[in-house]
Amino acid sequence: MDSIEITTELNKINRIHSSLDETNPITYIIFQESFRDKLSESQHAWLDMKVYELNHKATTKLEMVKSNIDVGLAMADIRDKFDDHGIMKQVD
Repeated sequence: MDSIEITTELNKINRIHSSLDETNPITYIIFQESFRDKLSESQHAWLDMKVYELNHKATTKLEMVKSNIDVGLAMADIRDKFDDHGIMKQVD
């Protein structure tokens, strides 16, 4: 497939749902599986690397978010998260 065909097909996948954009590895998986027979070995390798990179990026973001969670506060009873005036406590 040439670059124009690839771009056209990726745009069709994106029109299925807005989440299927260039940042979503599922977009490239759908594309690769739909056009497996039309892609060259180098195109398959590029798509595999793209999916790997996007998954790695998502995993890194998730780990960063998880590291910022105060587990004690998250597991505490809801009443323990508010002061006497109903205002949410600040976490330092």
